[in-house]
Amino acid sequence: MVKFKLENIGLIEKAEVSLNDFTLICGQNNTGKTYITYSIYGFLHSWNNLINFDIEQSVFDELEENGFCSIDITLYEAKLEKILNDLSLQYTDKLSSIFSVDEGLFKNSKFEVIIDEPKLDLAVEIENTFSSSKKDMLQMKKVKESSILEISTLTPNIKKLMPQFVLEGGINRTLGDIFFKQYFKTPFIITSERTGISLFYKELDINKNVMVEHLTNNKSKYIDPFKLFKDNISRYAMPIRHNIDYIRDLGDGVYKKKSFLNGDKEILDYFSGILQGTYKVVNQEVFFVTKKNKKQKNKKQIPMHFSSSATKSLLELFFYIQHTAQKGDLLIIDEPELNLHPDNHILMARLLAHLLNKGINVFITTHSDYLIKELNNLIRLNHTIVGKAKILKDYNYKEHDILEYKKISAYINDFGNIKQVPINDIGMEIKTFDDTINKLSNATDDIYFNIEE
Repeated sequence: MVKFKLENIGLIEKAEVSLNDFTLICGQNNTGKTYITYSIYGFLHSWNNLINFDIEQSVFDELEENGFCSIDITLYEAKLEKILNDLSLQYTDKLSSIFSVDEGLFKNSKFEVIIDEPKLDLAVEIENTFSSSKKDMLQMKKVKESSILEISTLTPNIKKLMPQFVLEGGINRTLGDIFFKQYFKTPFIITSERTGISLFYKELDINKNVMVEHLTNNKSKYIDPFKLFKDNISRYAMPIRHNIDYIRDLGDGVYKKKSFLNGDKEILDYFSGILQGTYKVVNQEVFFVTKKNKKQKNKKQIPMHFSSSATKSLLELFFYIQHTAQKGDLLIIDEPELNLHPDNHILMARLLAHLLNKGINVFITTHSDYLIKELNNLIRLNHTIVGKAKILKDYNYKEHDILEYKKISAYINDFGNIKQVPINDIGMEIKTFDDTINKLSNATDDIYFNIEE
């Protein structure tokens, strides 16, 4: 299991989070949940470009001389702890760019990644080809059960065409995949800013096109219009920038692909139940299409900027599941219940459970007591229950969406410090929600029963 330790990052004084198949964090507003989420996402997105195995110079010399070399990867096993420590330091230095703020805000920060007894899995197969100017330059290959990584140049004078630091980066990334990809899942994040991003994504496109047109008419060869556009949105934290990029590409590149979950009937039913409709791409623009019902005989096709907040809030999740998701991904969602009615908090819990059981790892932050209680219901359904079949039918539960409690880790963020919530086959007890509900119930009783007739 992978563990992350955070110190002095934003509102977080100290936090320790172990990633499980399903990980959730809850807590009051402004307690630091987003700092944890963004920090972990940033690491999982960038670790492969930061990792350094301190590759011997002889490897590059042999490549230049013979066009081929081989590395015995078992030589790095004894160095894994140091490699992870160095990676943690490298990433800590990068935190300011993840959050797009001044470096001084992270001068006392610390981010540490820990893997309990990392092991080399020789069953890993890998074949990477690195290209430059659309020409294949370097190939790296490891076959199943082999401890040898074979590296071959695919063009003469490799050192002139591909500087050593580029070669080194490619080999480091490949070694990183061999040793750590089983631990560091590919992340996809949906931030709490998603409603605004979904609302203004067309304007983002228009602004980009206006800038590009203006700048390409400028004869100065030193201006890169695409870089200027990127710089224009660089004031946003990395997860938000990635959300913007993804939303902008929905109507062009994203919807043309199909994920392994594309067309899953249960998933489509959950979305239909929550939204009372679905999404459709017409001429590279995304629309919400209502479904027919007794009151509404005909479907309506509504542009995104004219749709409800719930429709905007779920847009990215829908497209990720249908068009982008890969088995083994880590789906990170800030407040999946955002803009949803309590009925739909329950459906969201079931949808997340379904994704987990289909092979998607899940990491969420939440304020929803309804969502937590429904996850507990899905855990308890693992028991032998009198009349279970009737309960499943009456409440529309699906046997394949039932959760195993050992796959779930839950945390409460308490104003800068995080505590793990005990969890067993009866579920998890999130005291912060229970206290609030009890306090409200007591207030209701005191007011109601003391009204003078």
